[in-house]
Amino acid sequence: MYDTSPEPSPRIEVSELAGLELQGLNPVSADDPQIPSGPVLRHTLYSSEASVLSVAADAHYIYAGAQTGQIFVWEKTYLKLKTTLTGHTGSVLTLETYQEKSWLFSASGDSTIRIWSTITLTPLYTIVPHVDSDAGDIFSLTYSPSLSTVYFGCQNTSIQWLDLSQAISPPGTASGSKPFTEGITTPGTPGKRFHKFFDSVPQSQRNIALLATTPMSTRPLSLSSTNNASEFGVPELQVSAENVIPSAHYGYVYCMALSPSHLFDSDPLKEGEDVYLLTGSGDEDVKIWEATRDGLTHKYTFTGCDSGVLSLVVRNRTIYAGCQGGHIKVWDLETKTLIRTLIADSPPENVGTGASADILSLSIIGGVLYACMGNGWCQSWSSNFQSIGFWKAHDGIVLSSVGTLLAGQVESSSTVLFATGGADANIQLWSVEVPSGSRRPQIRAGILKAENDLQAALAEFVGIPSVVNVEACKESCRQAALWLKNLFSQLGAEASLLTADSGINPLVLATFRGNEERKDRPRVLFYGQVCI
Repeated sequence: MYDTSPEPSPRIEVSELAGLELQGLNPVSADDPQIPSGPVLRHTLYSSEASVLSVAADAHYIYAGAQTGQIFVWEKTYLKLKTTLTGHTGSVLTLETYQEKSWLFSASGDSTIRIWSTITLTPLYTIVPHVDSDAGDIFSLTYSPSLSTVYFGCQNTSIQWLDLSQAISPPGTASGSKPFTEGITTPGTPGKRFHKFFDSVPQSQRNIALLATTPMSTRPLSLSSTNNASEFGVPELQVSAENVIPSAHYGYVYCMALSPSHLFDSDPLKEGEDVYLLTGSGDEDVKIWEATRDGLTHKYTFTGCDSGVLSLVVRNRTIYAGCQGGHIKVWDLETKTLIRTLIADSPPENVGTGASADILSLSIIGGVLYACMGNGWCQSWSSNFQSIGFWKAHDGIVLSSVGTLLAGQVESSSTVLFATGGADANIQLWSVEVPSGSRRPQIRAGILKAENDLQAALAEFVGIPSVVNVEACKESCRQAALWLKNLFSQLGAEASLLTADSGINPLVLATFRGNEERKDRPRVLFYGQVCI
C-alpha cells in the first residue's frame, strides 16, 4: 500500500544527549496562523535506517518495531538505545506491552508472534498461528489480562487467539537471573509448515510430514511442558483449530482494540464487566465480538465506512475508526449509532487539490484524540470533537503512535509523551498537556453506600458540562448519559441507553427489580430531566 522505505532526514544522535535534560524544541508547523499548532517536540530517536512500523512503551522503555524485523529498545531516562531484539524475519507490524507480567508482544510479517521479557529483554515464547490456516502477515494484536488471552488478526482474513493463563516464564528469564547481553536473538522463523493445498499428502501422514519439515528447536510445545523448554530453546505455542475464526472479515484484519483495555489511559476493567473485541478490516467494516473464555461471539457489525479501516481505538464506550481517505468514524458502543464523522485537514501544500491522507494510527490521551496520517501530518481533536492541533510530524508517512508517561512520572501527571514512528526512520517524542478534569476519578462498584459517597457522585455529575442545544457540549451530554447509566448499574439497576433520533441526546433507562417474589408490588416510574 505504501512505500515505507526510509527517507533522508536530519539525524540526532541520542548518545550525545545522554544524561542531559530534555530540551524543548519548536514543532514543525505550517506558517498559516489559522492552522492550530501541535505539541512541543521534546526529542527525536533515530532507528538505524529502518522505517518504524510500530511503537509501544512501558515504565522503563520505548520499543520500536522496524521494517527490517528488528525491535529497538530505548531507555526512557536518558533516551539512549539499550539493545536491539532480533529474531523476526519479517517486518514487525505491531507491538503491545503488558506491564503486570513484564511482557512485550510483537507480531510480524513472518507469520509469528513473539513474547519477550521486558525485565531481561529476552525471548519467552513464539506463538504460531493454526497450521492449516496459512495466516500470512499478522497485522494486528491485543491482549486481554482478564481473560489471559492474546488475539491477533491475519492477512488471510482470520482472527485467532491463544489462552496464556498457564504460560509460565522459563527458568532464569522473567526472574531476572539470566545475565543481560546485547543483541538478544531468538531462533529464526519456524521451518516450512504443511500446507493443505501445496503439500498434499494423505491425512494419515500429515503429522509425519509436518515433523519432517519442522526443526527440532521449533517444534510445538504444550503449555504444560514449558518447564523443559531449555532442551529445545525458546518454546513454541501452537494455536488450535477451535481458536480460529476463518473469514472473520472479507479483507485483511488491519486493526483491533479491546473494551475495556489495560493500555495507557484506557477504560479500566470493572468487576463483572463484559469484554468486547473490536476489529477493523479492508472490507470497510468494524465488527464487535464478545470475548469470553469460551472464545469469540459476533455481536454487531458497523458498516458505512466507505473505505478500509486501518486503525481503531475505544474510550468511554466510544469507538473511533480511522479510515482510508482521511475519515474517522465515531460510534456509540452502547446504542450502536454513528455519532459523527471527523475529516482530517489537508496540509497547506494540498489545499484545493482534493488530496487526502489515510488515518494509519489513533491514540487518545486525556480525552484528546490524536490521528497520524499517511502524509506525515498529525491532527488532534478535543473530547467535544473540536480540532485543536494540526502539525507536520515526520518527513514521510506517520505509521504508528502511542501515549506514555515520562520516566519517573505518576499517572496523575499533567504532561505525558506522545510517541510517533514514521517512514523517515525517526521516533518523535512530543510533549502533550493533559486537559484538566479529563481524568475524572472512576466511581467503583459497591462503594456508594454512605451519604457522602452519593454527594461526591452528584458533585462529579454536575461537573460534566452537559448543556443542551450547544454544539460544543453535545459530546458532554452523551458522556453524562453514559455516566448516569454506569451509576445506576453500580446501584443495582438494569441500566441501558435508549437510541434517539440524530441530534437528540440519548435517554437513560434504569430498572430496579426489587424483590421478585412479590408479584403484586406496584411499579413506580420516575422521570427526570435536566435543562440548562
